[in-house]
Amino acid sequence: MDVPVFDRFGRRKIDNNQSKAVEKIATSEGTPDQSFLDKHNLDHNSSPINFFEAFCPTSLTDKWTTYTNHKAMLANAGQSGKAYPDFKPFTVHELRQHIGVRILHGLFPSPRIEMKFSPQAKDPINGNDFVSRSLGPNATRRHKHFRRFFACQNPVASPKPKKTHPLWKIDEFLCHVLAVSMLAWTCGNMISVDKQTIGFQGRHRDKLRITYKAEGNEFQCNALCSDGYTYCFYF
Repeated sequence: MDVPVFDRFGRRKIDNNQSKAVEKIATSEGTPDQSFLDKHNLDHNSSPINFFEAFCPTSLTDKWTTYTNHKAMLANAGQSGKAYPDFKPFTVHELRQHIGVRILHGLFPSPRIEMKFSPQAKDPINGNDFVSRSLGPNATRRHKHFRRFFACQNPVASPKPKKTHPLWKIDEFLCHVLAVSMLAWTCGNMISVDKQTIGFQGRHRDKLRITYKAEGNEFQCNALCSDGYTYCFYF
């Protein structure tokens, strides 16, 4: 696999073609793909948002914003309708803020996600000053709009048969993540295949009933991993 070459000062070497120098080595461990890192200007000093942008660029969330607003329009949401009369179309920036809150809630769960909208002076345990300041006083109601209408698939697209496409509502996003995941990593000689699960408490025909784990019922996929990185998956 290709790995970057550094000088004694820790700086990337430049080859004769004025490109960042790489060398080929054989290893049993996986490593980030160097061409992917160079394309997105990523290194060990990059912040998590830089990696998020590489996997989920603004062009993708731009489409999600269009889908979400279209779904709300089809439900007759807004001042002219009875459903959510206070609804206003989302901007790309606002939609990304609410996605960010969901990610934060996954990393640091609270009993209810709405608790994160409070300042820490009001709720020192679950409150978050940054979230409260960014989303404003109407955050709880606005997040209800987000949960009700968020869509990552075109809402006017014809639904595919559930027997052949059970995840058609999120297929577009899953295919994107799968493609980027394989571009971002180079597997070594040692790989592993196992099941991965995500906890889920609602109703869904594809939910797997698990009685022998404390986490409870979950969605499950098969995954090929390398050195802790999920290279590809199949639900």
